[in-house]
Amino acid sequence: MLLDNPFYILGVSTRDNKAVIIDAADDMALELDEIQCQKAVNALIKPQDRIYAELDWFIGISPKEVERIMSCVKNNDDSLLDELDLDDTSSALSFVNVLSEFLEQNSVTRYSLEDIVEWAASAFENIDYDEIERLINEEREISRFPMLANLDLEEIPKIIENKKHRLVNQIFKKLSSLDNEIECITSIVEYHTNEGNEQAPNFVENLIEQYKLKYNDFLKEEIENIKEQIEIIKNTAPSGEENILYKISKLLKNVKKWDEIAQPIQLIAQSCGIDDPISTELARELRDLAIDLYNKHGYLESSTKISNELAQIFAELPEMAERIDEDITTLDNIATRQKEEKDTEEAARVLLALLEKRKAEIEAKKRSKAIKFIVWGVIILIILISLN
Repeated sequence: MLLDNPFYILGVSTRDNKAVIIDAADDMALELDEIQCQKAVNALIKPQDRIYAELDWFIGISPKEVERIMSCVKNNDDSLLDELDLDDTSSALSFVNVLSEFLEQNSVTRYSLEDIVEWAASAFENIDYDEIERLINEEREISRFPMLANLDLEEIPKIIENKKHRLVNQIFKKLSSLDNEIECITSIVEYHTNEGNEQAPNFVENLIEQYKLKYNDFLKEEIENIKEQIEIIKNTAPSGEENILYKISKLLKNVKKWDEIAQPIQLIAQSCGIDDPISTELARELRDLAIDLYNKHGYLESSTKISNELAQIFAELPEMAERIDEDITTLDNIATRQKEEKDTEEAARVLLALLEKRKAEIEAKKRSKAIKFIVWGVIILIILISLN
């Protein structure tokens, strides 16, 4: 951390030579204990140790500017973060060191965690190892320390990677303390992946790895609970579709809650061109349920309801989403065909009813004519009888 850095402890700069460092240690002898003082001196004058202090400090920045930056750090003035140019390697590394210090002190108050993640991701993307080597060697030339050796050059990426993991852990700790943690992390991933269509910066991927570690066991346990619900629906299905519709609604409600937690993981996987394995396992179980309900029982309504919900819930699983879309198309075709058959049957029924009605009308007319003939016959017969 900056306040524990040997350069800060002794009050020296990266451009000061060995003699200045030792003199500074002598001057600090009354303020610091001997062990702490000697430890700081060794960290700066031993080439194999100095690289760690340099990368945890400010390289390529003037001593006067470093003094101003540290004044802001000590006063918890996080507006300093606005001033550092993340497109510049030296500033990007300085930003990482300053941000880590502020987070450790819990003094980042002016910015949202979404902003902090965006800046941190950008800073690490812009760190150039060759540029770091050049800047350190320039200052070592001024301070008359040996140029970076091959072993030092091998250590630089490792040290930067450790910084990244530390900052990821610091930010994730802050995110985990939020009431809307999942919503916040989902928003971060949606932004950095363009809703799963672009690969996220490595920093964001590392952040989601921490998220997976936190929720992976929970997600797996919930999948087992959902599988139990699926089995209950399958066992109840023979008793009639009306007996499983409520159970299906309850099942899908639980799946949506599960998906809210899995969403960031799914988006990162999608941005890498793959389907998240755990989500795929659950989607397959639910898809099989939808297929069974139609194939074994002819429950078109239930099967369609599940498939339509799955298309929404698992849109971040490209391969599975394609299969579900095919299922929906098949079910729609079946529904259309059934409707057409039903409409045809209804039309036939109506036509038959009209024919029956017409037939009845004709029969009624025939009976009416017959009655008229009989009546007239009776009248004529009565007249003839009366004439006789």
